[in-house]
Order: sequence, then C-alpha cells, then structure tokens
Amino acid sequence: MRTIIGKTFRKRAAAAVTAVCIALTASSCGLIPKEEEEHKLNIVTEDVSSRYKLAMAEIRDVELTSNIVCTYSQLNEKELCFQVTGYRVNGIYVQEGDEVKAGDRLASLDISAVLAQIEACSETITGNELLIRQNEEMIAFYAARIASPDYNLMDKEEYTLKAGECEEIINECRSSIERAKEIIEEDKLLVDRSVLYAPADGTVSFIKKDLSGMYPDEDTVVMKLVDSSECAFVAVNQEAAGYMKTGDRVGITRAGGGSWSAALTFTDPESGRMIFELDEPDYSINIGTRANVTLVLESAEQVLAVPRICLHETEGRYYVYRLTEDGVREPVDVEVGLIGNNYAEITGGIELYTSVIAR
Repeated sequence: MRTIIGKTFRKRAAAAVTAVCIALTASSCGLIPKEEEEHKLNIVTEDVSSRYKLAMAEIRDVELTSNIVCTYSQLNEKELCFQVTGYRVNGIYVQEGDEVKAGDRLASLDISAVLAQIEACSETITGNELLIRQNEEMIAFYAARIASPDYNLMDKEEYTLKAGECEEIINECRSSIERAKEIIEEDKLLVDRSVLYAPADGTVSFIKKDLSGMYPDEDTVVMKLVDSSECAFVAVNQEAAGYMKTGDRVGITRAGGGSWSAALTFTDPESGRMIFELDEPDYSINIGTRANVTLVLESAEQVLAVPRICLHETEGRYYVYRLTEDGVREPVDVEVGLIGNNYAEITGGIELYTSVIAR
C-alpha cells in the first residue's frame, strides 16, 4: 500500500512541478491572465479522493433485524357466570373498560322472592321459639301439680295428659324451626350467588349484550375480566411468528425512554400472536404502553463486511466501487453472504482492509 501511494504522489508532484514551470513561463511572457493562472494551479493540485467518502472492509458481526410493534397487555381473561339459574338480572354496576378491584360488585340478580322467604322463615322461627317457651312453662306448671299431694289421682292424670300435649307442640315447633333454618341457609347461599363479584384486580373486557332483564343459566358467560396481575408485551405479526420459537430472546424499547429484556413465551403462527414476558417485572409500565420488539432474523459473527451503503446490486450482480491509483472510481464485483441492516457480509471479490467508496 505504501508503494502505491508513493508512486501516485511522485506522479502528481512531477505533474505539478511541470505545470508550475509552464505557468511561470507563460506568466512572464504575459500570455496567461492572472485569474486564469491561479485557476490552473488549483486544478492541478486538487486531491480527487476528497470527492468521496471511503470505508474499509473489516471483520465484524452482521445482523439482519426487524422491529415490530407490541403492546403491554393483560394476559389472563376470566369468564364470569352467575352460579344460580332462574333469576332475572336487575343490576349492572360496571361498563366495558372499567378497572375493578377484587371483591367489587359487577352485577346482581333479582332475588326479592328469596329475601321474602328468608324473612318469613325468620318470623316462623321467632314464633315457634315463643311457643316452645310457653309450652315449657306449662309443662313445668303441670309437673308441679302432679308432684303436689294436694291433687287427686284423676287430676294428676289429666295434668300428665296436658303436659304430653305440650311436649308434642314443642317437638313440632322444633321441627318447624329446623326446616326454616334449612331454608334460610339455602336462601342465603342463593343470596351470595346472586351477586357477581370481581375475582381479581383487572379490567372488564366484555359484558353480554342486553344483559339487564335476562335470565341467565349457570353456564352463560355474562362478563369477562382481564386479570391485571399477569401482564406482558403482546404483538401480532404472522411473518415474525412463523420463524420465531418459544424461548427466543428479544429486546424491547419504548419511544421516549425505557428498554427491557424479554423472552418469547407464546407464539401462534396461524394468528401471528406472540407474547413476550419480561425477565424482571416492571410495575411502572402502564397497560396499553406501546413499544418496539427488535427481532434478530439472521446473524453472522466475525465475518468480512462492508457498510451496506457501499454495496450495489444490478440484476443479481453485486459490486462495490473503489478508487484506482489515479483517483478513478471503478466497480469491483463481489460475492455476498448475509446482507444486514447496516453491514453486508463479503465472501469474495475484495480482501480485508480494502478501501471502498461509501458515498
């Protein structure tokens, strides 16, 4: 390289000296105007390589990447149903898109008849408990007379008979109380199941159309809730989903700041849906945040490469431009491997440290 530069320099120096001599001779004879004389001297001494920006073929990594848009989303969608059948929906307390906390009321059924039955059963229990106390008092009264010597045998038999009747009434009251309590327990279970509660923190993503006034079955999905405790970046891109596989590593960046390392944990080539879960949870990310996933499509490590801007292609033929010793631009055919985003792999045509024209 140094020999070529020396030859070129000597040629240009000799040409410059000759030009200067001619110019001085002509100037002394008055044949060349002063402006033209200066112009000719500038042209002769110009370095033509300054017209171009040069780059060098060197060893480096070549990557072909692609960016796809992703959105930070909740993953676990829960389907919600009432646990009872035969009752009308009379209360809806949320709208689609509402954020809710675990335990919040979402909807309710009309159970006025059940509540009325609970009230009636409660009154039955109260009435029977009163009868039990009254009859227990009567039994105690009769028992005292039966034990007293002041009463004859016939009276005592009558008191014994009446005490037995009181016992029968008490037993009936106790049975009635037990039945009422069983009904109340069943009705209370209906009351609990008549209200639809949020099972977790999340967002209401679906409410069945015309839900108000409906008589839903136990298997009727009336609402859907997206659980906010399980979130990840989600992207839909069929082309990328076709070649990516579970476990692939990616980088995720957000415009305006923020970058994360993530892994592909789910991919569906048919729909193109992909889920990228962060290595470490970041609770500062808001649901709906949009970002870019950088996918490495292909890579070649430590290969001879030139900047991609240096590579040209015509009808399947690849070539680069380099400068000759005389400063003339000439094309050189090259063989290429991986053409990345910024660099292109060169497999033949030029050698390491060859200077090529970038612009």
